[in-house]
Amino acid sequence: MIAFSITMASVNMLNSYLTRYVGKRALVIFLHLLGGTCGLVLPWVYNSTASLIVFFLFQANLIAMGLTTGFTVEVYPTYLRAMAVCLTMMVGRGSSFLVISYVGVLMETHCDYTFYAFGVIVLSGALVGLWLPSELKPGSDSAAGPAGTDGSGPTTVEQVKKV
Repeated sequence: MIAFSITMASVNMLNSYLTRYVGKRALVIFLHLLGGTCGLVLPWVYNSTASLIVFFLFQANLIAMGLTTGFTVEVYPTYLRAMAVCLTMMVGRGSSFLVISYVGVLMETHCDYTFYAFGVIVLSGALVGLWLPSELKPGSDSAAGPAGTDGSGPTTVEQVKKV
């Protein structure tokens, strides 16, 4: 448990460093794709060491929780931020409480299907991540022109704040 905690702390620091270069949205999508794919592949891994590594990577979506809270803070106006962060965390923890109630039964009766179901749920997080606003600044260089001027460019955090 201590090794897992130290590793997660190191990965969070790396995550903070990578966010500057690839952006929060891309990192959220990547972490969910990695975790979901590992969840789908995990029942087919028979080597114990490889299974441990794939299971560890299956939990990569845990790193995206901080990024999700960061998006919540950026998107909502100041007078709603505390409530938005509170609701985000409450829904996340409430969902995990409900899901963990069924995991024991599912692991006992249908172990493989449990990992398939959670892999699909985590992959759906990557799909939802496509709707997150990008970090492109208005007027930046893009193939479609400035973002949001003709409706074809990506939505930026600043445009969401104006709405």
